[in-house]
Amino acid sequence: MNIKIYVRYPMNKSCTIFVGNIEYDIPESKIIDELSVVGKVVSFKLVIDRVTGKSKGYGFCEYESPLIAETAIQTLKLEFNGRPVAINYVDTENTVKAKKEMELNSIVKILENMDKSNMKEVIFYIKKMAVDEPSKLKYILKNNVELTAAILQALTLLNIIKPKQLKDMLRNSLSVEHNKIQIIERIKNMDETEIEQENIKEKISELKKLLQNDEN
Repeated sequence: MNIKIYVRYPMNKSCTIFVGNIEYDIPESKIIDELSVVGKVVSFKLVIDRVTGKSKGYGFCEYESPLIAETAIQTLKLEFNGRPVAINYVDTENTVKAKKEMELNSIVKILENMDKSNMKEVIFYIKKMAVDEPSKLKYILKNNVELTAAILQALTLLNIIKPKQLKDMLRNSLSVEHNKIQIIERIKNMDETEIEQENIKEKISELKKLLQNDEN
C-alpha cells in the first residue's frame, strides 16, 4: 500500500494558497464554490490518496491574481460540517505542519483498518525503531497521541497485549500519555515468535519515511 502522495505545482505561487483541514467527503466542486466567493479560481488541486482514491484533506487553490489570493487568506472563514478550513500561504511553517498532521491522521486510519498480517509488519518496524532509535520513537509518541492509541489498538488486536493488561495500563491514567515508556519497553522486549518477520512492503517503507520525517 503506497500512501505517499506526489503533487506537482505548476501554479504561480503568489496566486496560490494552501487549503487544509477539509472533511474527506466534501466534493471538490463545493470547495471551489466556497473559494470563489472572493474571486475567480483558476484551478484547484485536491490531494488524493492513490490507494483509497479519497481526499487527503488538503489542496491548493490558484486565483487569478495575488490580490485575490491575499484577500482569501485574510477574509475567508470557511467551514464544512462544522469543521473550520485552514487557509494560508503555500509552504509557510503552519502549512507544512498542517500537511504533516494530515499525513499522520492518514497513518492512524490505515492502522485502524489494517488486517492482522499488515499490522504485524507495522509493529515489527516499530519494534526495530524501539531498539535502534528509542529516543526518536519516544519523541514521535510524545507528540502524536493518536498514533500511540493506534499502536495500542494494534498490539491488543494481535494479542501481544491482553485486554486486561491494557486496562491495567490505563487504570492509572485516562490518557495513554503516561504509558509511553511501558509501551516502548513492551515492544522492545517482544519475542520474535510474537511477530512473524516478513518483507517490509512498500506501504511500510512509506510509513517509515513519514514517521521519520515527523521529527524534522
